[in-house]
Amino acid sequence: MRYEEMTIEGRNAVMEAFRSGKTIDRVYVLKGCQDGPINSILREARKHDTLVNFVAKERLDQMSETGKHQGVIASAAAYAYAEVEDMLKLFREGKVDEVFLCYTEFISPLQQEPKCLKLLPAHFDAADEQPAGAHVLTEYDPSPESVFDAVIPEYLYGVLYGAVVESYCSEQSARRMAMEAASDNAGEMIENLNLSYNRARQAAITQEITEIVAGSGEVGA
Repeated sequence: MRYEEMTIEGRNAVMEAFRSGKTIDRVYVLKGCQDGPINSILREARKHDTLVNFVAKERLDQMSETGKHQGVIASAAAYAYAEVEDMLKLFREGKVDEVFLCYTEFISPLQQEPKCLKLLPAHFDAADEQPAGAHVLTEYDPSPESVFDAVIPEYLYGVLYGAVVESYCSEQSARRMAMEAASDNAGEMIENLNLSYNRARQAAITQEITEIVAGSGEVGA
């Protein structure tokens, strides 16, 4: 799972992104630059609780894709992300019938599997049925509807958080296994190269000795 980002370069472009309501995750500003447009961008960043990093020009040049950053680069989400409340609202209004969550399930450091979980409508295992003829005299306060209205959002938050954690663990585990395999391959390659080098060196030494011996024999003759 990778969080995709887009970069916005230039003072006017960054300011327009703030004004349009686009979610800006972080702003990189040239260290020591405090002119009018930059101060306006900083005010917008504070207003939207956006992180601001003051960096050197070399850092901005490395990040820039156009070479025309004008001392400011913003990092924004590549897509519009919804909150749990937005998802519940769409479901309650009947605009969506079902909501599924797809993520990578962490099974072990060597095994991760894709998994798709149905979030809405929420499904819970039914409780044991009462025997025939039994009367349950239970009064709920508050009502079951009120309880579920409060519980379901918290349940969704917990499920989403767990899915994010498992996906992150799966990504890091896959990275670790890939790096371990690359390190093993690099070590094997180094051993093979050392072996080839030693063989070539030994062959050269043997050739030199042979030539010296042959030359000495010719001189003695």
